[in-house]
Amino acid sequence: MICVETIGKIRRGHRVNKLSVSEIARRLSASRDTIAKYLDSEITKPQYKTRAKRAPVMGAWVVKEGG
Repeated sequence: MICVETIGKIRRGHRVNKLSVSEIARRLSASRDTIAKYLDSEITKPQYKTRAKRAPVMGAWVVKEGG
């Protein structure tokens, strides 16, 4: 999981320290694709896909309390 601080380290390493994508990935233990994604975009917070909630398997058989 990438936090805002890590995104800052990625950009600082590339823009200020002139490190390659491979070197940044090695130092931060992240994939080169992830590093490239955050360098190419102006995203400041990581965005994650949300999954749709699943219905309970036994949903139809659950007896409601107080009913």
